[in-house]
Amino acid sequence: MMSDGDIPPSLKGKQYSYRATGVIKPRVSGTYTLSVATTGKTKVFFEGKLLIDNTEWTEVATSNGFLGCSSPDKTAVIELKATCPYKLSVENLVTLPPNQHLDNTLFPYVSGLRLGLALHENEQEMFDRSVEAACRSGVAVVVVGHNKDSEGEGGDRASLNLPGRTNDLMSAICAANPNTAFVVQSSSAVSMPWVEQARAIVLGWYQGQENGNTLADVLLGKCNFSGKTPITFLRQLSDHGSSKWHPAEAAQDRSVIGEKVLIGYRSFEEREVAPLWPFGFGLSYTSFSLSGIRLDGQMTTSVDSMIVINACLSNDGEHDGHEAVQVYISPSTQIRAKGLESYPKTLAGFIKSWVPAGEMRDVQITVRSEELRWYDEEVGSWMLDRGTYSCFVGTSAASIDKKMSFEVI
Repeated sequence: MMSDGDIPPSLKGKQYSYRATGVIKPRVSGTYTLSVATTGKTKVFFEGKLLIDNTEWTEVATSNGFLGCSSPDKTAVIELKATCPYKLSVENLVTLPPNQHLDNTLFPYVSGLRLGLALHENEQEMFDRSVEAACRSGVAVVVVGHNKDSEGEGGDRASLNLPGRTNDLMSAICAANPNTAFVVQSSSAVSMPWVEQARAIVLGWYQGQENGNTLADVLLGKCNFSGKTPITFLRQLSDHGSSKWHPAEAAQDRSVIGEKVLIGYRSFEEREVAPLWPFGFGLSYTSFSLSGIRLDGQMTTSVDSMIVINACLSNDGEHDGHEAVQVYISPSTQIRAKGLESYPKTLAGFIKSWVPAGEMRDVQITVRSEELRWYDEEVGSWMLDRGTYSCFVGTSAASIDKKMSFEVI
């Protein structure tokens, strides 16, 4: 639970405390670990006795919990019997983090409390059971990834790796069953050293409570895949343009955007680094092709000026589906002429179209003059320069079907 904006006005910006009580009734008897993480000073009472004292923590959790203000998990081991009720009580003093540099100034006196309860299991036995299950299956569908404990807003992940021994498990499952499809749930790029071993990879992101039904529909062919990567997936951290400045300086509350305008796919193209999957990429159960690509209109420096890109999108496969046609534009040559950082091209427009199998659709994308503007810090103004520009049309940042030129007059 987290309360940063719904506390009574009389408590905002002040130190306060609360008590939460409840009952644990386990379904399975065994040894359990009870954990607590908090933004303040917390005591956990089990059956009326103090079990965990988390009032003197001094280091912030690496999980980035509660917007970077959380303590590490503090744990205790307890024995529980199935169906038996156990009283649990938590007392929390909501105060600033113990060290000044851990204070999240956006949410002073934020109230965060997380309780966890896990049955003890042998990790290696669980690992082996998963591999054995995959080996016995005709097709293995394995769902892996992150959750709110290992990634979230308000901070950087420490690495591109999936949590724990996930990569080891993926490699072992691929060796046991080559006919394996992996569903990766994450809100950001992850490393996949087993990518060449997998039969298929689905980027599931976070679909909410209908996640299971959604995955079943696309995996079983009831619905065609139509997504495109909104980020660039890299092979290793050093390939990314921001890797030199990662991680940020949390203790100094400082993050350097040292790559400047070379963010995401711009950096990969400028430095000629091949990504794992480019920006705007995504496969489906069908195939598409573009033809008749042309550029109409005349671009000027006026605010309402525009050009129009027309194309014919054909579904050449046996399944109905969506395709996203994308238009990229090169920046003004004046940027490099001034000795400033620039990039090969940037997304200026796109359209997602539904095309039945064996049919075609005309698509049209409008690019307005504002997409060509850039901010000149010396002048202190947005600029739209006259000159020759390039227009790239394709289905991802790396899959370009046609390059055209046009003039801004």
